[in-house]
Amino acid sequence: MFDLFDRDPDRPSTRNLKRIDRFVRDYRREFAALVWGYDRAIEAQNAQNGDREYLGIDLQPAPHFITCTRAQIEALNAKVDNRLREAIGVLEGYDPNKEVLVVGIADGQVQIIVFLCEDPTPEQEFQALGVGVEDLLDRLEACMTEELVDLSTS
Repeated sequence: MFDLFDRDPDRPSTRNLKRIDRFVRDYRREFAALVWGYDRAIEAQNAQNGDREYLGIDLQPAPHFITCTRAQIEALNAKVDNRLREAIGVLEGYDPNKEVLVVGIADGQVQIIVFLCEDPTPEQEFQALGVGVEDLLDRLEACMTEELVDLSTS
């Protein structure tokens, strides 16, 4: 997890981001499969528009998946006095064949959750689960609703 702003560990937003991080890691196999499958599903779109889209989790108004492009993150970086430069560096070095990357958003705070997934690879996780991207999104969103719902009201 890359914390992009100085945070008080006792602030609700910091605790919420840590819970998102823990949630992603608890479901690491599913996230590896989801992110890999999603990347393949939109690969042509990314190539066509010259930008890359990333999956994320937003807690407001209720926990749900979002997508954001690198251009959107760079625009936000410009608005916050270049405080997201570390995030942009992580995005530049991201290898979707070996790593899983999810953007977390809580209470106006942003973090990048990234972890290595070599054995099995994200592609192998996707094949092993044997379900499509939409099914994985639905499953994980249902889990988020159960496990992170209290965060959307803090």
